[in-house]
Amino acid sequence: MARVKGSRRFVMFCLATVMLLGWAGFEVARAGTGGVFIDNGTIQLGVWNEGHLNVPGGPPSLQGTTAVGLRYLPTGAESTAPGCLCEGWGVGDALTTRSGYANEDSCDQPVTNLVVESFTSTPSTATSVVKVVVGGADVFRVTHAYFPSPLTPYLYQVEVTIENISGAPTEVLYRRVMDWDIEPTAFDEFVTINAYAAGDLYRT
Repeated sequence: MARVKGSRRFVMFCLATVMLLGWAGFEVARAGTGGVFIDNGTIQLGVWNEGHLNVPGGPPSLQGTTAVGLRYLPTGAESTAPGCLCEGWGVGDALTTRSGYANEDSCDQPVTNLVVESFTSTPSTATSVVKVVVGGADVFRVTHAYFPSPLTPYLYQVEVTIENISGAPTEVLYRRVMDWDIEPTAFDEFVTINAYAAGDLYRT
């Protein structure tokens, strides 16, 4: 396996606070290949085999949403599943424009150019390993490892590792997207992005 320019690792934190409290949304399962619900007793995630969130079929949230994205268990409040299953990730090579992505509410195809290599889970963790394959050629291997933060029960961490398996130089771009619809004020919230010192940050 060729690894040109090594692998790149990104860490993203998903924080749920006591602000999460319910609005019943409408959701439809689409093209994910299966998923699990994991939790640390305070925060619950629904993780698809491809590494994105918003898995249908869970218990009703505070106001009836049955898909689980990022949920605060003490109140049952859901934060990303009401309204639409609009959460996902994508990775691309800026040099060749080859890419792969997963988002259940994508306008064209929820899972594109991804092949699941493995998916493992415990009651509190989940690890997805996929290959980005475009035109029959391998481009990247992407691992999403979800686990409870050791810092606080109100935090889950996802460690993202991207490996170049194309055999040629690449310029990696990774993005994570989500539509916050936090119960009980779904569709009526403000999002503030703090510009912390993050290396290789292209755009927020």
